[in-house]
Amino acid sequence: MEKQKKYFTLTLTFSIFLFLLIFLIWFLFITKGSTEIIKKSRIKPVSSVIPNSKPLENPPINTRRDGSTIKLIFAGDTCLDVGARRNINKYGVDYPFHQVKDEVMKADFSFLNLETSVTERTTPYPKEYNYKSTFESLQGITNAGFDLVGLSNNHSMDYGLEGLIDTFENLKKASIPYIGAGRNSSEAYQAHTEIIKGKKIKFLSFSNVLPDFNWFVGENKTGLANGYDINLIVKTVQKEKETADHVFVYIHWGVERTERPLDKNRTWARQMIDAGASGVIGSHPHVLQGFEVYKGKPIAYSIGNFVFGGKTGLTAQTGLLQLNILPDDQIIFCFSPYIIENFTPMKVSEEKRQSMLNYLESISYGVDINKQTGFINSNYYVQK
Repeated sequence: MEKQKKYFTLTLTFSIFLFLLIFLIWFLFITKGSTEIIKKSRIKPVSSVIPNSKPLENPPINTRRDGSTIKLIFAGDTCLDVGARRNINKYGVDYPFHQVKDEVMKADFSFLNLETSVTERTTPYPKEYNYKSTFESLQGITNAGFDLVGLSNNHSMDYGLEGLIDTFENLKKASIPYIGAGRNSSEAYQAHTEIIKGKKIKFLSFSNVLPDFNWFVGENKTGLANGYDINLIVKTVQKEKETADHVFVYIHWGVERTERPLDKNRTWARQMIDAGASGVIGSHPHVLQGFEVYKGKPIAYSIGNFVFGGKTGLTAQTGLLQLNILPDDQIIFCFSPYIIENFTPMKVSEEKRQSMLNYLESISYGVDINKQTGFINSNYYVQK
């Protein structure tokens, strides 16, 4: 009996040992085989899969210094006369912009259309409406965060050639650069250039609405940039784009109090973008007009009045247009609604904001407007 027990124990021990040995041999074989299979099936680098392909010797480098978004803000027609002048006299130079300042200050660079002479001249140009503003009122523009003004419009020469020259001098004294006018053609058609976060960005301004063609600048004549000649505009954009990352065009055009742009305006906007413009922004109709996206570039046909009159109805609707240049150079844009009360752009209720954005979407071309953020998204890209 003891013998049988001993024999059984030896047999069991040997069986266990043999089983472990076989398992070990099997494990090593399978592992090695699997490794070989994995090695053989591993995805090869592209250069070894595609014949004659080579890694890029000079991969593209994003030249932006910090990789952040560039924020540009554009505001519409601004006149610091009439009711705005009364407000300034009563409340100070900052009053016309006191409700928009916080938003403007968040931008990297901001522009507005200065639709007035800045002069003390007393002889107006013979026309229906003439506006002039004081040198002191310019401080409000600077304090609000605006960096550049446009002069190519139908009020910059309301007090004649002398009044325009006074405007140049007063803006220079206030350290506010301007575009769209000059003592000769070279000055009037020269873009204002800014280097923002490593990108060279240029701004141009033209007027397609003037009371007299004598207001146009000449080779040796002071005046405003001609916005009636699309070929001239296109050539100017092409020239400036040669040495810029982005060129933006602000143009004074359209018909007053019309909700939609002229067909000519739509055609011209596309021609400017074809010439190299990264965006086209318009004003003059005294009302907001719709938006469009062409070849991925924003078009705002009219951003309306800004500091301009104690308006009502559609003429009281205004806002700030923000263009964001992303790190990959794509441009997205949004609109922030305000309402003009007592010659001043004022914040609106959420209900009014939604209403204005819904209205703008209804008069735009192929875009959806996010009612929460105001961002404008294209439904299609116009190719014609």
